[in-house]
Amino acid sequence: MTEQQTLDREKKIAVIREALEKATPGSWHMSKLSAGYLVDDRGKDITVFIEYNEDGSVHMEFENWQNNAHLIANAPEWLRFLLSELDRTERENRVLSGIAEKLRKENRKLLEERDEARRKAEEAWKEIDSLEEQLLSSQQEIEQLREERDKLIEGLQWYADEIKYMNWPSELWINQGQRARDILKEIGVTDV
Repeated sequence: MTEQQTLDREKKIAVIREALEKATPGSWHMSKLSAGYLVDDRGKDITVFIEYNEDGSVHMEFENWQNNAHLIANAPEWLRFLLSELDRTERENRVLSGIAEKLRKENRKLLEERDEARRKAEEAWKEIDSLEEQLLSSQQEIEQLREERDKLIEGLQWYADEIKYMNWPSELWINQGQRARDILKEIGVTDV
């Protein structure tokens, strides 16, 4: 509803309330004694909606006059009821608007928390990816170190073999450390 529509609505409601306050109080009904008369609870005339013929008799040819009289007679009570319902729904609307605003705030907070959780999850996945890369790199390094260790063990075992020292000239003397230099070169040690 636009601001102008709200103002127009409030003015119309104010006009209706003012007219009801100025009207004869109490309930109205059709007179049982005089057709076409609306009376209050005390029998006092409220209004007349009949037409007389020239001879003074009541003109009874109005179309739908009884239904119209029923509507007019009940209009004040029905208008009060509708205004009361309008007031009640406006109060409920204010309460519901407050609840809706609270829910909107909670929803915004939840959306912010969700976004923060997503951001943290993305960071965690990046960290996991980084750790997996580090783990793979460490595993490769461990495998390389094992291979180097195995080569060193093989070289030490070759030099530790007593049989190589028993014969003259021994394989060790002939080799003169070349086997150790070859192994060191294979594992990347070049400053021997």
